[in-house]
Amino acid sequence: MEQQDQNISKRAYDTFASRKLQDNAFIAVDEVKGAAAVLWDHIDNISVPPGNSEAGRLVALAKTSLEEAVMWAVKAYSRQ
Repeated sequence: MEQQDQNISKRAYDTFASRKLQDNAFIAVDEVKGAAAVLWDHIDNISVPPGNSEAGRLVALAKTSLEEAVMWAVKAYSRQ
């Protein structure tokens, strides 16, 4: 760790450190992202009537959850 990072715990530093993917993980990550893109398109095609804020909120939550799921999957592949 650099001089300025001495007050940061090793666990915290390791949590946010960038990691390189193993060669075999690149294919898996691409597959996860591809599947997520297909699902994103399905969610994006949900018809939300004007003024139906509840339906719009649910679509936004679905997209946010999908983004989070992909993020965690990529992070898991980076820890292999």
